[in-house]
Amino acid sequence: MEEIKEVLNIFYLLSGPALVFIAYKALAQIKVTKEIAKTNARRESLILTAKECRYYAQNIIPLCNAFNETLERVDAKFFTESKTKIENNNIKVQYHFDKDSSELFPGELDDIVTSLINSLSDFSNFFTSGVADEKVAYENLGYTFCNTVKKLAPLLVKIAEQHNEDNILKLFMIWHNRREMELAIKEKNALEEKINKSKSVSIDVLGA
Repeated sequence: MEEIKEVLNIFYLLSGPALVFIAYKALAQIKVTKEIAKTNARRESLILTAKECRYYAQNIIPLCNAFNETLERVDAKFFTESKTKIENNNIKVQYHFDKDSSELFPGELDDIVTSLINSLSDFSNFFTSGVADEKVAYENLGYTFCNTVKKLAPLLVKIAEQHNEDNILKLFMIWHNRREMELAIKEKNALEEKINKSKSVSIDVLGA
């Protein structure tokens, strides 16, 4: 009986380190699993980002071109003469309205504008929701996206006020502010370079 108690005591003493070892291995496995999940999520995000960038190039850019060409051909003062101002992460529009017209803009633009805004909304939603990587997309499409949204701003702001659908404007503000910061840094670096290259020249007073 005493021998059995001693054996049980030995097993009891050994169980502590064994449980610690098992727990350590389990935590290590959890960490590996999390890293794998993180890597897989990142890969899926980049795949989706590439898909959306391709969608933009194939579908949205032709709509942007059609919109710009139509703007040059028709009298659409609602877009061309409304004033858009961006400050403090807000977009403000001073609207131009033609008192003699019952429409905001010529009907010829209706289908193009509707298709363009719907496409931009679908595109933006992937990035504002965090499903796709907006930083990667910005490098490829930030400039053209911001230019297009700024032209559409009079209508987009009006839609956002009425329906609270602002995912296009949300992505626009992120990318617009980033671009403004990049331009400011570029100007700052150019100014610093100019200062460093400049030489201060002075003339000593005679007799000094």
